[in-house]
Amino acid sequence: MSNFPTIRLVTLQSAIEDVNEHPRPFVVVNTGCHTTEYIEFPSEIFEKLPDGFTGDLLVTPTTLAELRGAGLPLGRHREQFLAGEFVLIFVDVLHAIAERAHGGQTVGDLEERARDGLRVTMALATERIRACLDLQEHRKLNAETRRGEIFARLEPYLAGFTAINTFREGQKSIEKWYPGKTAHQTMKSAYMSVAALPGARLGKQNACRPRRPT
Repeated sequence: MSNFPTIRLVTLQSAIEDVNEHPRPFVVVNTGCHTTEYIEFPSEIFEKLPDGFTGDLLVTPTTLAELRGAGLPLGRHREQFLAGEFVLIFVDVLHAIAERAHGGQTVGDLEERARDGLRVTMALATERIRACLDLQEHRKLNAETRRGEIFARLEPYLAGFTAINTFREGQKSIEKWYPGKTAHQTMKSAYMSVAALPGARLGKQNACRPRRPT
């Protein structure tokens, strides 16, 4: 970009409200590594902005806990954030978190969308893992049986979520995230994205059962 945008330091809540009105990427930085009085902004961030970026570039000094509370998981950028690096967050729309009369917070649209995304990811990831296991064992096991095996393995890593319930809720939400197809079609595509990879050969069901001597 030849013309750098104006940098504006704002709170996380202000960033959410601003981006809700004018959707665009914004930057978060760990207050544990930088003070709000002086932040040396890395110019390479400008190179990551999409073409046609307009408006101020919002920079939000914040904490990991505050990001989680707003429903903004950093995913693979978590370690970068903790190390003090500037992390650019790409979003379509963020919704301000509504406040209760007693000073608490309701679950806002943003947090619900994040949960919805987790459920859909769980459903589609289950199908991809199912294809991997079928290929590994050279047999196509009954779908519900195979999913049960996967749920048992994933449960300890879901931070209190129940694997089967998360999967079922994801199934219900798939058509909102992938319009134009049924949930069944999208899940089948997820399975086949692995099963149909070059070189992948999936045996018939019970193909590993020893044949009777003739």
